[in-house]
Amino acid sequence: QVTPADKKKVKPVWLPSMSVPNVDKSVRYLTNAKGKVLKGPLNMPKRGRAVLVSDPHGAQIVLVRSKYGDPKETTPQIGDWLWNELWSNAPQESYTFYSHIGAYDSHEMRDEYRILKHKGKWRAGIRDISKEKIQARWVPTVRVADLKETMSKVKDSGGEVLVSPHEELADGNVALISDNRGALVIIQYWEEG
Repeated sequence: QVTPADKKKVKPVWLPSMSVPNVDKSVRYLTNAKGKVLKGPLNMPKRGRAVLVSDPHGAQIVLVRSKYGDPKETTPQIGDWLWNELWSNAPQESYTFYSHIGAYDSHEMRDEYRILKHKGKWRAGIRDISKEKIQARWVPTVRVADLKETMSKVKDSGGEVLVSPHEELADGNVALISDNRGALVIIQYWEEG
């Protein structure tokens, strides 16, 4: 639970974390780029050093340097976090910003969707929302075995299906949901290969 200093109600969000080589250097770059530090940096004895920030366009993310290094890369299983997607009002500026903060060394365009890469591997995506009237934010994706069954569970648990699967979006393999508190999550049926 996070209670803002001004006691205003805030909508819940899922906060992805991004590994950075040095949290304090990342904070200096962030503040020079007109981002904001929301909490930290702080040392967590069992985790490492981290800081909660808002990027120059308002998307919140945790920048972290784990004391144990990055985890070994594995294939996300059913129920695991599969992907993180930035919804940005200024996708080119966001790409430049995250190329400096994160370990992204290239990108690939798919229609208006930018795939961030590191050493040729897909790492995250940037969706252009400049024509929408919504706040920039990171939206995580969970791998599911069956979209229809998961959407039913979402509704039964007090959540809402905001965008149902359709062929124009990832071949009909994704849906946008809000959980029972209103936080956005993408669910995706995905087969490795």
